[in-house]
Amino acid sequence: ATVNYGILYTAKGTSSLLVPLAAVLSAGGRWDRVFVFTAAMAIIAAFVARFVLLPMRKRWIATLAPMAAVGVGASVPAGAHTVLKEQTGE
Repeated sequence: ATVNYGILYTAKGTSSLLVPLAAVLSAGGRWDRVFVFTAAMAIIAAFVARFVLLPMRKRWIATLAPMAAVGVGASVPAGAHTVLKEQTGE
């Protein structure tokens, strides 16, 4: 329940930032620019998920495989909490 609550307020905060932008884009009663902008944001998010998050997730899962072979269970590997280069932009 707390995760849903957090997602709800994240969505509300994001929308509070994007509503003024949508109002500017829809000036003159034309909503097509708002929809095109939103579609572009969705496409960018899909590319980020595919080309940034997927490789990061594969590396993280690869660090779990040796531990599973030893029988450690579902514990988090040492160093999993460290910041990756992709997260800092280095």
